[in-house]
Amino acid sequence: MAETLKCPSCGAETEPDARNCGKCQRYLKSELECLRSIDAAVGIIKRILLFWVVVSFLAGAAYLATRRW
Repeated sequence: MAETLKCPSCGAETEPDARNCGKCQRYLKSELECLRSIDAAVGIIKRILLFWVVVSFLAGAAYLATRRW
């Protein structure tokens, strides 16, 4: 017999491959979908951080280039 999953919203038991809860109709994400969304979010955060590092470096370089010693 297949293992059942509990709905995080209402606690009803559902089939492991179900997309929606049979009782409350809440969308149930699979573990793979959760990992993919987390991976996508981490990728976006990395790009934002890299952008700010580059902007900060360029601002510092511009300050040093225009500073009179």
